[in-house]
Amino acid sequence: MGRPIPKRMEDFARKYVPVLRTYLQREETRDLDKVIRDELVKQVQGLIDQLTMAKQTLVDNKVLMGLDLLDRSNHKLEKVRDSIKFAARGYSGVFDLEQMADDQLNRLVEFDQMLFDKVAVLSGALKDALSKPGDLKSALAGLDQQISEFESTLDNRDAYARERKAGK
Repeated sequence: MGRPIPKRMEDFARKYVPVLRTYLQREETRDLDKVIRDELVKQVQGLIDQLTMAKQTLVDNKVLMGLDLLDRSNHKLEKVRDSIKFAARGYSGVFDLEQMADDQLNRLVEFDQMLFDKVAVLSGALKDALSKPGDLKSALAGLDQQISEFESTLDNRDAYARERKAGK
């Protein structure tokens, strides 16, 4: 995150370069977006780690049934993690010709909040699936459904951001 603006510089900016403060605030907003995405990546990685441990437990117990299902769910979560991790940075570029309005920024923040809520739902679905090792196939079906819903929310957020950049 950006450092606080020194009072002297803030006074200077207010008097002589009013756009500078806006520039610095926008950069902080873009940094905040990065922090949010990093935290989402961390949480999704935690789910991936849980799946990896579940696979290891099956292998240690010499159980091969269900490894492919766990692997498939693991791959889907890795895809989600990577799409978050490598997404374009920021809510709005500092030098974008059309800056994002507050209501548009608030809409993207709402999407981000939904993503955090959906990670919590994913975590619950994963715990539920792993608590039913005998019926792993149907248990993982619920997890896969939650992963699909997470991807859909992520796609909707991305589409909204792209539409905004296109001036729609």
